[in-house]
Parts: sequence; structure tokens; C-alpha cells
Amino acid sequence: MNQHGILSHVSAAKTPSTGGFFLTDADGRHVEALIEEACGTDDTLREHSLNVAATAVLVGTSLGLKGRDLDVLELAATVHDVGKLHVRPDILAKPGPLDEDEWQEMRRHPARGAELLAGHVPADVLEIVRSHHERWDGAGYPDGLAGAAIPLGARIIAVVDAFCAMLESRPYRPASRRAEARAELLAQAGRQVDADCAHAAYRVTAGAA
Repeated sequence: MNQHGILSHVSAAKTPSTGGFFLTDADGRHVEALIEEACGTDDTLREHSLNVAATAVLVGTSLGLKGRDLDVLELAATVHDVGKLHVRPDILAKPGPLDEDEWQEMRRHPARGAELLAGHVPADVLEIVRSHHERWDGAGYPDGLAGAAIPLGARIIAVVDAFCAMLESRPYRPASRRAEARAELLAQAGRQVDADCAHAAYRVTAGAA
């Protein structure tokens, strides 16, 4: 595995931890290759994935996760968007609203990500990747899960993914100010996202510039 690649910071990809797991060299190379290929279709994906992973670990720790559970969360957060490898680059870079066909393609990326990773990461990582766009109110995708039926790791990533995305400029909108993004976490708590996860994210981002 490339020691300078995006997985180089992930505990589970480097060494076994007490009660945790680690990726074999072969699986690490496969996952790294998927990430690199996905980043080649979207030049914002690398920084976004690293930001989501780092913030998700802070949120998970705030919620009491440790050991293997935190390793799983960190790895899932790092690879959560690899399914965008199967989304056309013109859709990812579109400067305006997506049409219905384009949305359908975009909505397939969580399930496709899990399919690409299958056999190379633990099953609970796959579940989180598949479910990271589910919503607390059941209006998410791909499976329409709601509430506590959504894996906790996916609930955490849903909050952090949205927060980090708000701070990034996109072809169709400028970046939000940090205060605005944090306020939106609270506005969506118990609606789009798990309230406990939203409040934890609000807390751990309080001291950031």
C-alpha cells in the first residue's frame, strides 16, 4: 500500500489495534486504487474525504465510540464516496441543478461504493458506506431507512458529510460560512439527521476557525 496515499492516516489500514482490525496489504492496495481512481473524476474528493474522516472521528469520540468501532467509522468515512467513480464527471461538475436522470445516477453512488468495496473491507464498513445518504426522517437513499435503523456510523457521516460539503465551494454555489454551516446542523437535527450526532458535530466544531 502507498504509504503516502489517502489511507496512510487510517488506523485500521496501518496496524491492528486492540480489539480492532486492519486491512491486508492486498485489500489496502485495492481500496487505495479505488480512491485514487474516484479522485481522478472529482478533484475535490480527496480533501473532502480527509475532512469528513477527521471530523467523523471527533464526533464518534464525542459520542463514546472507541477501539474497533472508531476504526470502522474512520475507514468508512474515508471511502464513503468511492461510488462516485460510477457517476459521470459532467454530473459531478455540473454548475446547475441536476435533472431527474442525473439525480438517479447520483443517488446510486452509495450502493455502488459498497459493491466496489465488497470483499476488501469489513461488512460493517460496507453497511455504513451504503447508508451514508439515508435520512433520519426516512427520505434518504438508497433504502429509505429511518431513525435508529440507520447504522450509527452512517448517521455520523451523514451529519459530517453535509457539514463539510457546506464549507466547500461547488460549481453550483459558493461555500457557506462556518457559523452558517454549524447553525444548519441544529436546524436539521431530528429531521434530516440524528439529533445526537448533529449536536455532537456542533460541539466538536465549536473551536475551529
